[in-house]
Amino acid sequence: MRNIIFLIPFFNEESNLIELYKMIEKSSIHNSFNFKILFLNDCSTDSSHEIITSYSKTNDIDNLIIYENSQNLGHGKSLVKLYGLAKKYEITATDIVTMDSDMRIKQDHFNEILVGNNSIIGKRKRFEDGVYRGILTFIAEILVFIKTGKLWRDTNCPFRVYKIKDFQLITKLMPKNLLTPNIVSTIIFINSKIPVTRKSINLIYDTKNSGETWKSQNLLIKYYKIFNFSFKSFVQVLKIKII
Repeated sequence: MRNIIFLIPFFNEESNLIELYKMIEKSSIHNSFNFKILFLNDCSTDSSHEIITSYSKTNDIDNLIIYENSQNLGHGKSLVKLYGLAKKYEITATDIVTMDSDMRIKQDHFNEILVGNNSIIGKRKRFEDGVYRGILTFIAEILVFIKTGKLWRDTNCPFRVYKIKDFQLITKLMPKNLLTPNIVSTIIFINSKIPVTRKSINLIYDTKNSGETWKSQNLLIKYYKIFNFSFKSFVQVLKIKII
């Protein structure tokens, strides 16, 4: 039976975390896999941490582990931190899955995703997060093309299934403090010629709470944040030398 570790950073996702746990739990029963979830609270300002901690204790759940950042790191750096925290569980794991806390995947589709012997980089069939997601995706595709000479659609898709041996190589090669580890992961896969499958995935999002990082009542401030983050990410990835 497969033993899957889910790595999920979160920031202000109080309406999503319990539902996400239940979705994974149902999928594990439906598709016959064991799982453990490593949540990392990136200094949420809502009740996310209290809600999921209380749920875990009330239901005596032992396959849900909740970590906390001492300061807000952002999604990318939090995911890299989770890579390191996952090392203590690697010995029993067959796969590492990364995904966002507001994602939903239907049970039957989960079964389709888990078929095969290669690691998987998702490819969203549609985007539900508006203009900012399209901007980041376009920039990510340009970066991957510059670094690898290959054009991959949706190269920054957060849904990934890493075979444990591939995960260990990826984390060994990946620099620390990355703003966009998924982009660098894609580059490592391509340049290292690691067998990887692209899967078109119907990811369902909680659109009411999406884009928390970019929320602002002022559109100019919102898009300044997006372009500022994109520029920093672009420069950071350009400087990285991988294989």
